[in-house]
Amino acid sequence: MTRAAVLLVFLLILLSGFLASFCFSSSFGVNRIGDGAKQQVTPVLESQNTIWVPDNYTTIQAAINAANDSDTILVRAGLYVEHIVVNKGIRILGLDFPTISTFSPVSGFGFPTVSIRANNVTVSGFILQHGGTRPLKEYDQGIDLGSANCNIIGNVIRHNWEGILLTGSNNILANNTIEYNYGCGIGCLGSENLLANNTISCNDGTGVFSGAPNSLINNTVAENIWYGISLWSKNNILRNNNMANNAFNFDFDGAIGGPEMYFQDIDTSNTVNGKPMYYFIDQNNLTVPEDAGYVALINCTNIDVANADMQRNAHGVQLAFSTNCTITDCNFSNNEFGLFIYESANNTIYFNNFVNNTFQVGNMYSWYGSVTLPPNIWNEAYPSSGNFWSNQSLSDSFSGVYQNETGSDGIADTAYTIDVNNQDNYPLMAPTTSFDAGIWNGTPHAIHVVTNSTVSDFGLSETEKTMKFNATGETGLGFCRVTIPNIIVQNLWQNNYTILVDNQPPLETRNWTDTKNTYLYFTYQHSQHQITIIPEFPSAAILLLAVPLSAFILFTANKRSSKKQVGETHER
Repeated sequence: MTRAAVLLVFLLILLSGFLASFCFSSSFGVNRIGDGAKQQVTPVLESQNTIWVPDNYTTIQAAINAANDSDTILVRAGLYVEHIVVNKGIRILGLDFPTISTFSPVSGFGFPTVSIRANNVTVSGFILQHGGTRPLKEYDQGIDLGSANCNIIGNVIRHNWEGILLTGSNNILANNTIEYNYGCGIGCLGSENLLANNTISCNDGTGVFSGAPNSLINNTVAENIWYGISLWSKNNILRNNNMANNAFNFDFDGAIGGPEMYFQDIDTSNTVNGKPMYYFIDQNNLTVPEDAGYVALINCTNIDVANADMQRNAHGVQLAFSTNCTITDCNFSNNEFGLFIYESANNTIYFNNFVNNTFQVGNMYSWYGSVTLPPNIWNEAYPSSGNFWSNQSLSDSFSGVYQNETGSDGIADTAYTIDVNNQDNYPLMAPTTSFDAGIWNGTPHAIHVVTNSTVSDFGLSETEKTMKFNATGETGLGFCRVTIPNIIVQNLWQNNYTILVDNQPPLETRNWTDTKNTYLYFTYQHSQHQITIIPEFPSAAILLLAVPLSAFILFTANKRSSKKQVGETHER
């Protein structure tokens, strides 16, 4: 289905929803059911024959058996305990959301509530579920659809093994609520299907699985136990999908082959926890906006990713066939892969936090054992640093380029090894936080604080020439490693500064300088402290102040002595 065709069908769905609402409100009344289910919008369509259940037949299956192609079956509200097989091109429309409920068998495989075995079938306006107390089995789907040109519209599908198993092609699934199923909400193995305006939530597996090229438009996928949307094929079209609070919101691992295996049509109208997705293909010399919820760089060069918070996706950032990209000041936490790298080399990755990811760095082969990635750069030159890795056993007794000089520096004494090609030579001892330092000489700058304390109330005052923040921790030794651009050190303090912890000197202090930055390391006993960096009076200035001050003290002493002598004379 081409993009133009997808958009046309989507507009037709919206139009049909409006007409359906008008039809039901005029003829049958508009009805709602609880638990967040959608408003019923099923239209009554003209056909060669209309069959009513239970008026003409007491079961839906009996009505199907009696129907001919193009007939319409209207089902009144009620509970229908049956498993139905649709083997004719008919329309089955529910009024006031009748429930079709079936039971899983005692032994063997289960069976769907609705099996569709014919093309040109419409099922709309039902609650479809498995009832009873027996455990669900494989094939206990709400709907098993293996045909083409069918419409599944405006249903509530819950308490099944899978909500919908879709192996057919060129079908429309729209305006459905699919929730509380044991496995996937929608498992889509067929191609050229349109999934639009569905709410897929609270399923015990993946919300939407697409194993072939399909179109997903305007779906809400939330609070599923595994992935929100998982793509296992190329050339899917995603528009206006909202993924939120799934274990991993978005998943696409690509495949063996060239860059074309990673091609997806995903734009920024799709969101992850309210933040846009940036799926870049064949792009160069760009900066990814800081509001990113997911980033993929496919066959890209010289892309900057900075100050992004990437949580709960299959990958924080995906790099495939990309070179000379820079990733800094990002937080990668609780993803399957903090950074997914496939056929990508000479990228620079530093000042990032990798925290509690299943694989901090890797690719699809990581599931099967150790992986050797193309070489990338994971740190700047000392005294700058690399990244924080939550799974590294850390110790810091030494400093220096070779970490063999006595004294801590906030950098681990041993490198963090990713594989034989990739190593962070200067891994950080604690997470790093970047603070906006404003614009200096027309260039924006940031101050980085690496600390095992919690930092709050950061402030930088050019008029007062001070930098302040609070550092809080419960017990033990606290430390800060503060990286300040030299232009700020020069403008505020003329390279002379004093570090104070609650107006007292730190327990220990060290500093380093390179061509870009000044690095300050200091320690304190944990509690709550205010850290202040202020100008330091140079020794010459202190001497200049001391001379007039000494003269003033001597003059005052002599004056008091003269007054005392005069007083004694009068007493005599």
